[in-house]
Amino acid sequence: MNVSAHAPTRGEPASGTLKGVAVVLLLLDMVLIALERYASGPVLLPELIGALLAPSIFAILIVLVARVFKRARSPRAAAKIAIGTLAFIGVGSCGGLLTAASATGGGTRSAAQLATLSAAAAQKTVPKQVDSVTWLRGVTAAGDTLAYQYQLTNMTASEVDVSSVDAFRGQLIERACGNATVRSALLARGVVVRYHYADVADSTLTSIDVTDAACSPAQAQ
Repeated sequence: MNVSAHAPTRGEPASGTLKGVAVVLLLLDMVLIALERYASGPVLLPELIGALLAPSIFAILIVLVARVFKRARSPRAAAKIAIGTLAFIGVGSCGGLLTAASATGGGTRSAAQLATLSAAAAQKTVPKQVDSVTWLRGVTAAGDTLAYQYQLTNMTASEVDVSSVDAFRGQLIERACGNATVRSALLARGVVVRYHYADVADSTLTSIDVTDAACSPAQAQ
């Protein structure tokens, strides 16, 4: 058997070294992708996980295709192809990060842009049932305000009194401020989150605006 085709010549890195380089490139790609997603707007966990897994999946597929064409039969050859693939992905991620950062003024979107992006993402899952009596009917954006339209199916506007609304308002603000994702991704970046509630006849029950400024007293309680 001719083993010279699989053994590195003098001065060439061993397969273990090449695999180490591939791992470093993979980690670098994942960091760049995470930064690009952050710079592009609110980070949605399922989409982020899929994006982070993409480089490794793509590299594996390329290596498998290369094996079919007898281009990656040895560990060294497979590692070299993986390195080339991951480097290509890294260059693309760098370009995407620079584009996102330029479009958002250094990675910081305006509150209006964040509200619009968040509303567009949320609209993909509505209408949906939140609990046994609450439906999320729609999510819209107007300026720096992100508005959630809820409908309660167990009451009418005539059954609601002021004290109940005040108590509900306090609980809702405390819950929204205690949500780390809502606070960091929206409220802390200037977005006003509005919770609009309607009854079974679509008559307004209450509309509550939550801002980052409102969270300080809520958190202190």
